[in-house]
Amino acid sequence: MKLLLRSVLLSSLCTLSSWSVSSEALVVSQSPDVSVSEGETVTITCCWETKHLRIGVKWLKNQTSIKDETITNQSQESPNVKRNCTVLSFQEITRKDSGRYVCKVTVEIPALTEVEGDGTTITVTDNLKGAEKSAGGPNTSVIAALAVVVPLFLVALACFFCLKRRQGQTARVIYEVPHTDSLDAEMDKQSTTSSRGSSQWCQVPLYDYFERVETKESG
Repeated sequence: MKLLLRSVLLSSLCTLSSWSVSSEALVVSQSPDVSVSEGETVTITCCWETKHLRIGVKWLKNQTSIKDETITNQSQESPNVKRNCTVLSFQEITRKDSGRYVCKVTVEIPALTEVEGDGTTITVTDNLKGAEKSAGGPNTSVIAALAVVVPLFLVALACFFCLKRRQGQTARVIYEVPHTDSLDAEMDKQSTTSSRGSSQWCQVPLYDYFERVETKESG
């Protein structure tokens, strides 16, 4: 009976001791959620309060381990340790880095204890300045191209209309030439000499002159 009581008492003391270690223990806090643009530098922190000297810290992204380190409290062995804190940094963050990051702190001595922080959600959005710049590039190129093409088009259009106008005038001249030739042919028929034009216009005044001379002589 005494042996049984001793076993129960020892078991109770071990349970209480273990409970006091875990409760004493480990308080883990993390940075609040953050929203950033692509290309920025982001740092999130994980801090804890405990009297234990040896701490294991694991970073999880969407429940997948991405960083694991062992830290001795109050030491300067790790450059990421600042007053019982560790940091997770991103240089030129991208959208694929978006997600929820949880810090898990582990104490192995005197008893195995694991505590997770509340987690930090990183939301990465498009870089608006970069998007505006990339969007402005093509627009500028289009405007420059139009500035060159439109005047050339207008000049070509003006040349086209001038050419059409000249072709129309040439066709008109070619059409009128046969008409002039037919008129000359008609005048040649009426003329009694081999000369064109001049005999036609001189014939009538010449006959009128002789008729007047004959009239005066007979009178």
